[in-house]
Amino acid sequence: MKKKLATLVASLLILAMAMPAYAANFVPSIEQKDGPEVIPQENSNGDVVDFIVLDDDDNEVTDFNYSDYELVVTGYGEKDDADEVIKDALEDAYEDVKDATPVSELSDTIKDAVEEALANEESLSGVTADDLVISDLFDVSLKDQDGNYTTFDEAGVTKAKVQLQVGDAAIDVVLFKGADGKWVVLDATLQDGIMTVILPEEGVLAFLEVSEDVNPEPGPSPTPTPSPKTGYESATGIIVATALCAATIAAIGLCVVADKRR
Repeated sequence: MKKKLATLVASLLILAMAMPAYAANFVPSIEQKDGPEVIPQENSNGDVVDFIVLDDDDNEVTDFNYSDYELVVTGYGEKDDADEVIKDALEDAYEDVKDATPVSELSDTIKDAVEEALANEESLSGVTADDLVISDLFDVSLKDQDGNYTTFDEAGVTKAKVQLQVGDAAIDVVLFKGADGKWVVLDATLQDGIMTVILPEEGVLAFLEVSEDVNPEPGPSPTPTPSPKTGYESATGIIVATALCAATIAAIGLCVVADKRR
């Protein structure tokens, strides 16, 4: 009995010590977050639209019928109410990101691409791909006028320029997972809290931030201040850790009682 209780106590202590690492590559926690807000744009015809269609050379396509399509952004926190295909895509992407520690391990080529992007940011001097964490995970898709999801290809969209609201701590590195299942870095520009990205197709995007544990070296321009972790993540860790500690104390008590009865 005593040996079994000792084993249980040891196991619970190991689990309790592991709790602080929960969702270490998500800041803030994405499990409850909606998708970022889409910022409308004005196309060359003077129409205000949610996205602008581009050709292979990134020139605007002027004869696209925007009224036939709707851009749909779905955050990971909204997946349970989403179309099954989108839910599956978000869950698969989440598993990829969750297992990638650091985030730069998502693919063989992504680390170099992220490092190159960071090298162009003077305010992030000293920051590497290993210092980045996921702040947002969301799907971007198209719906036709009948309310059915469609692909960019079926809609005649070669590329789509989209503007999205981001947090103060975001950096202009955006990860993307398309139909081929591979993670790549998208062309992106960040200005005044708006991320402009060019999408090659529908798929899952991830915004990145510098981990709050990293302090970039001072540069000529202001260094973004990462936002704090959400209460959801912190509360979850505290609740589980507290439960484990309580179980450990109870097990120790049982062990002591068993000893006295012998």
